Amino acid sequence: MKGSQPLREMRLAGRAIGARGRSMRTRAKRSVGSVGFPYRAPEVPRGVTVPELPSRLEANYETAWAREAPARAVRRLLQAGPLRLFVKIVADPEIAGLDRLADFRPAKNEDPPALIFTPNHHSHLDTGLCLMAIPEPWRSKIVVGAAADYFFTTRISAAS
Repeated sequence: MKGSQPLREMRLAGRAIGARGRSMRTRAKRSVGSVGFPYRAPEVPRGVTVPELPSRLEANYETAWAREAPARAVRRLLQAGPLRLFVKIVADPEIAGLDRLADFRPAKNEDPPALIFTPNHHSHLDTGLCLMAIPEPWRSKIVVGAAADYFFTTRISAAS
């Protein structure tokens, strides 16, 4: 029975530590729950109807951040690296007809003229294919149209 004594002591110690850990978690949850305004919504008096905040998704999604310099730099890196590689692996497109854009190429220090590039929309890969096929200077100035009710329903899908 001597061999079982250390085992019994270890079990008791483990239970004590477990109980201590549980009580610390309970206290932490209680203290977070008791934190008031401004860390959680304020209480609303009876009889007051709180107006619903306007949705910041779908057609109301804020897109100004996407035109800022940091977002453009990240987009350029993603297009030049992972997106280009993905399109090459999945589709390996053959780009033809670039000669038709020769008349639209801007002179030095001029902005490119506005053009509309329209895919036939067979899949979600169309955007990636178009971005890889459209030459500079248009690629860096491109605006992608997307259905607000499909692509902007959550913050995650809207940011991607």
